[in-house]
Amino acid sequence: EFVAEVDSSSTVARSTPLVVRRLVNHLPTARIRFIDGGATVIFSSTESTDPDSGQSSLLAFQWTAAVENPEPLAIDGSTSPQVILPKPRTPGEYFFGLIATDSDGNRDTTQSYFTLIHPDSAIQPATHATAPSWVKQGRMYELFFKAFTSEGTINAAIPRLPYLRDMGFNIIWVMPVMKNLVIDNTSGTGYNIVDFYTVTPQYGTNQDFKNFVRECHRLGMKVILDVTPNHTGASHPFAVEARQFREYSSYWDFYEHKMITSNTNGLGDCLTSDGFNYYCGFSDQLLNYNWADIDARTYMTDVYKYWIKEFGIDGYRLDVYWGPRRRYGEQVVGAPLREALRHIKPDLFLLAEDDGTGVGTEVIYADRGGGVTSGYDWNLYWNGIENFWEPPAPRITSLNSQLLNGGTKSMGFLPGPNSYFLRFMENHDEERISYRYGSYERTMPIATALLTAVGLPLVYQGQEVGWGLGIQGFDRRRRGVIDWNIAAGSLLTPHYQKLVQIRKQFSPFWTQQMIRVDAANDKVYAFTRPYADLNGIVLVNFDTAPQTALVVLQTSGQEPNVIFRAGLRQGSPYYATDLYNDTVYTVIFSGSSATLTATIPPYGSRVLVLSDSVYRLVLPPITSVETGTEAGLPQTVRLHQNYPNPFNPTTTITYSVPSTQYISLKVYDVLGREVASLVDETRQPGTYTVTWNASGFTSGVYFYRLRAGDFVETKKALLLR
Repeated sequence: EFVAEVDSSSTVARSTPLVVRRLVNHLPTARIRFIDGGATVIFSSTESTDPDSGQSSLLAFQWTAAVENPEPLAIDGSTSPQVILPKPRTPGEYFFGLIATDSDGNRDTTQSYFTLIHPDSAIQPATHATAPSWVKQGRMYELFFKAFTSEGTINAAIPRLPYLRDMGFNIIWVMPVMKNLVIDNTSGTGYNIVDFYTVTPQYGTNQDFKNFVRECHRLGMKVILDVTPNHTGASHPFAVEARQFREYSSYWDFYEHKMITSNTNGLGDCLTSDGFNYYCGFSDQLLNYNWADIDARTYMTDVYKYWIKEFGIDGYRLDVYWGPRRRYGEQVVGAPLREALRHIKPDLFLLAEDDGTGVGTEVIYADRGGGVTSGYDWNLYWNGIENFWEPPAPRITSLNSQLLNGGTKSMGFLPGPNSYFLRFMENHDEERISYRYGSYERTMPIATALLTAVGLPLVYQGQEVGWGLGIQGFDRRRRGVIDWNIAAGSLLTPHYQKLVQIRKQFSPFWTQQMIRVDAANDKVYAFTRPYADLNGIVLVNFDTAPQTALVVLQTSGQEPNVIFRAGLRQGSPYYATDLYNDTVYTVIFSGSSATLTATIPPYGSRVLVLSDSVYRLVLPPITSVETGTEAGLPQTVRLHQNYPNPFNPTTTITYSVPSTQYISLKVYDVLGREVASLVDETRQPGTYTVTWNASGFTSGVYFYRLRAGDFVETKKALLLR
């Protein structure tokens, strides 16, 4: 406790006491280690630690397992520091939690996971760099609430989420939702944050956003939230106090106060009159944040933990990430942030607004010890897409070079197996592609190439209906309220749905392999996505007239463009199924090569898979983004995962039936005893939702089973009280 005294003219004045407290960390750190034991998996907590001397060996533990694991492992509730269980047989990702508690009741909770590729393979424990399967298979959609609906609110967007599911997207990038100085359809797009813990009232409430995230999860989509590690708004309380008390403020060091010459990125490095650093091109309303200060870094890391814990988001898009990364280095910003956040959410995804391709960019990736999974492919946008139709058009060679990241035939530099280039034709900062090209049709072959190539593809809201062409005003095209009923939607929306669903349903398009092949036609861009026994083939016509492509498929050589695991069957038919056009070509290999010949319509696409079987793309009916009602009846029987799950005490179960039939929906306990009958009657075609009220039931796992004719499916629900 400190007191200041001032003696003036024999008068002593005393200040109010200033109490200084030193905070000492007594929290343990829980750590999970998975060890492959051949036929077993060893779960170890022995790397958990306690900061107090001699306490690490006294920690108590409790294990948990995710309900959604591909198959159950009997570890829930175990308190042993080490647990040995039989290795599961079902491939997939297995998530587990560990709580470490010291003798004073201080506790830490962590989660981790391992992946099983094949029943007989070794498990692959997640590392600092591991990207989860939902990222590797990612199809991202960028959503700006203010422009997505005429109401511009979170609640107005929720009924339209089935449309995004039906299109095939699995990752929704939500532009900032925190309280802002201004939210509008021009420059007020959410990046002038004045309260990092509260949803801006223009969008709704914190509960509204929780409901949005939950509905996305129910529909099988992940949510990443836009945040501003580079800056806070100048009206943020920290900045206001720092201006008032300067060096005497606790928040003065939360901001940068010096010029950093390596920091400009072409925007200029400026200081306000009272000594706050900012980018001249952004204005002095966005003050640069100081990640080198431990208190500032801790505060912002806690903010990001909050949105994960309270809202269940799945990751972040880090706005102007290049700013703090250039100022302080990856080991100060990205790497420790990733470590802290993955401690509580091991399958977290971090997308950096930073160069993800080009010399020197590899340092940002977790594969190289950095903090992020994905960075922007600006080189592709600037050198392959933006100017594609400028003379001498079409610039296929340049597009290919950028898609291959410097390669000519196969992929050039890749930072690592968990590093994904974000690839886009437009976003909220760039010109709309239909406006830039002056044509809806010209956008289509570019979309095909981008959505089937290596990388993580992004579609900005409205792109799939051609929003932009004929719209006056740069900001109105980029950020204005979208008219979803424009005529181009009938042309473009089915195109995008096919491409996104192809990427969703067919594994060759998830890989990091891509080989350009000669099409014997300079108007056609052709490449393969080699994948054992199911090879992807893409043919794109950039001309106004039909074009014929002749592609040689090779299974041998230094870079075979198709692969067959069991070896090539000479003279036997293989099938190149055109998923996009629902047609099939028969291909017969002689020696190690075969020829595929296909005619492609103007600005058309053929996206094929080559195998010894015929495949078909399954397209769900598209839910109208305007009305939120189904454009068609269900085509198959479907039983959805209950929501919420876990639940207490009520949960909803949704199912769809394509024809009039008798429906039985019953709930069973773990012993197989029927405990509830939810539906027992004939239903007309449609989608139905039923609520199960489990009041009076004990906590635990329950199974609900849908029977409809010959269709039977069972799913698992967890009641937690």
